Amino acid sequence: MSVHNQRFLTPDDLYQLTGYRRPSLQCKALKDSGVFFVPRKDGRPGTTWAHVDNPLGMKPVSANPEEEEPNFKDM
Repeated sequence: MSVHNQRFLTPDDLYQLTGYRRPSLQCKALKDSGVFFVPRKDGRPGTTWAHVDNPLGMKPVSANPEEEEPNFKDM
């Protein structure tokens, strides 16, 4: 995991990502996009780039989906 993915988003990052400056709207935008966050005491969402890069409910796409299926023909 890169250092970038472990870094928390700054207030400017959150604005650039969501398009909102108001914390409540940032939280709504992240929630609607499936991005995990923790509401902080000041109302701002706390999240990392790893959560932005891998939203909840999004299954990683395999480059070769056939490798994910078991092959019972050879057994």
